[in-house]
Amino acid sequence: MKPTKPSFSKQLRNALRWPELALAGFAFLLNFPWEIIQSPLFVGMASMPHGDALQYCTRAAFGDAGIMVIAFWTVAAVSGSGRGWLQQSGPMPIAIFVIVGVLITTVIEVLATSGRWLEGWTYSADMPVLWGVNVGLVPILQWIILPPVAVLLTRRQLRS
Repeated sequence: MKPTKPSFSKQLRNALRWPELALAGFAFLLNFPWEIIQSPLFVGMASMPHGDALQYCTRAAFGDAGIMVIAFWTVAAVSGSGRGWLQQSGPMPIAIFVIVGVLITTVIEVLATSGRWLEGWTYSADMPVLWGVNVGLVPILQWIILPPVAVLLTRRQLRS
């Protein structure tokens, strides 16, 4: 007897049990509105046609999701519990997760605003910047606030 292929909905449910995929989905859903809201803090975004601004914000949210997955894998590598760290309680893995995201974001912001990176950006006069590193405060706050929320949502998803 020939084995049957699982239905698409079953395959999707199984894929959503992968912590990285669930985390990336929540990361995108959380970061996209943040990108929209913070867009006036970047030169040219407020006057850009809506479709172009949405494209930039979508690309940025996908990038944020990618950074979150890299931070996830970093914690998985150093935690001793592998990919299962996300489902365990304790502040240390989440702290490392946030720190990795903040460090990656800081490097990207420095490279992008220095004009030495592809399609860099410039902060508007309204963007508060961190003294000494000239990095926008709002993108850093994004990486302090949203990753723990993404972890909590992902935990709930994986438990159900």
